[in-house]
Amino acid sequence: MRYTITSQQLDYFRREGHIEFETLFSVEEAEKLRSLLDTARLSQGMGRDLERGNPPLRKAMELSRLGQTAYGLFAKKPLRLAFSQYVPQYRKIIALEDISSVTETYGCMLLNLSPNPLPDFPYLPMEMGDVGFYERKFPIDFTALELPVLFLAFARDVARYQLQENDPDTHHLKKLGYGFGDRLNNDTHPLIIK
Repeated sequence: MRYTITSQQLDYFRREGHIEFETLFSVEEAEKLRSLLDTARLSQGMGRDLERGNPPLRKAMELSRLGQTAYGLFAKKPLRLAFSQYVPQYRKIIALEDISSVTETYGCMLLNLSPNPLPDFPYLPMEMGDVGFYERKFPIDFTALELPVLFLAFARDVARYQLQENDPDTHHLKKLGYGFGDRLNNDTHPLIIK
């Protein structure tokens, strides 16, 4: 299902740097995704890029739907999945550009997968299935998040791997053969909008 962004929503996003879409995922879709993420996290022992090598999880993430929505907001293509993080490890107020080990990011999103509503806190998706989108410079208060949430970052097609000391998983891509300065490839970081 494609989500249509209105001109008022786009104006708000460009002016404020963030926007929340309610029920972008149904409760059933969010519960299924959370279950698949929990299973993948148990087997991999971490929350970064769990969809890699996991077709059922990748399908449940609805990257096409999320990519279309991100493209509608960022108005940039091609659009690459920079990384995904289940249950973000960041415990501070920080912007994507200050935590990403991937250069050339456009922005990010948070999908609320918690069955309990988040506290009434500005800028965060409140209910299960709600999604917040953020420009790369927008400071997100990760200290206010109730878990679980899925965090996705979107980047340009020419994005590169960089050392980012604020990223707890900054060395994650070395396990895939990347060195700092290497361009991301489509096998590990797919283009979701061409």
